[in-house]
This record gives sequence, structure tokens and C-alpha cells, in this order.
Amino acid sequence: HQTNGLFKNYELAACKGLSRENYDKFFADSGGRGYDEARAVCAGCRALVPCRDYAIASEEYGFWGGLSPDQRVDIRGFHIPDPDDVGSLESEATP
Repeated sequence: HQTNGLFKNYELAACKGLSRENYDKFFADSGGRGYDEARAVCAGCRALVPCRDYAIASEEYGFWGGLSPDQRVDIRGFHIPDPDDVGSLESEATP
């Protein structure tokens, strides 16, 4: 992933420096077989735990830290709101 060092030990990440074609596999359209190759990269990653922690707290899309978006929602219990949608939700709630 192109995280620009957003989590500790990113320099050790197995996905760092992947080609565009391989990087795109972390953002497959389906959570099923679409993430198999990304899952294989994560399996041997030395930065798996900090990446997973970062993703659970901060990422809505893509395969991060060995987890699909649906798996992260199951762990955290909610979707991360899109910042563009938050403003419209706040204005709807204001009388």
C-alpha cells in the first residue's frame, strides 16, 4: 500500500514498492477470491500487526493487515464515515 509511513514499521511492509498491477490486488472489487493474492502477501509480512491496527482504526477500503473491509467492520462494529457524507448528515440532524 502507498501509506507514506502512516503506521509503525511501514518500511518493513511486504507490499511496499509493489508494482501498480500488484498494488491493485489490494483493492479488488470483491472480498472473495479477489483478495487471495493480497492475503498471500500479508501472510509473510513483518509489519502485519501495526498495519492491521492502523487499518482497523482508519481504513474503510482495500485489503490491509491481512483483513478485508468486511472483516474490519466485523471487528470494529461499524463503517468509518466518509468525511464528505458527515457534513450532510450533520446538516440533516440540525433542526
